Amino acid sequence: MSPRWGEVASFWSQAVLTAIWRRVAASYADTFAILASNGVIDPALAAALANLATLRNRLARGYGTVDIERIWVSLPNGLAALDAFAAAIAARIEAD
Repeated sequence: MSPRWGEVASFWSQAVLTAIWRRVAASYADTFAILASNGVIDPALAAALANLATLRNRLARGYGTVDIERIWVSLPNGLAALDAFAAAIAARIEAD
């Protein structure tokens, strides 16, 4: 899986927010929270994706030091969240 899938998920989410609800989120985490509040994804999934976005920001921007143990623990959950996000969006598209 490409390391940019989290960014793809956020970009897709921003496009949906703009096109359908005419909203622009303040952050990646806000993007997923808005999707959850509109019933597009589950709130627990939105929280998991927000955590992944935080991890992505730490890695991409180098905030402080990178805690390898934290990455080792967080990354599997983040990848599972991306899989769940893809499944939720696919189900939504099929339902519409």
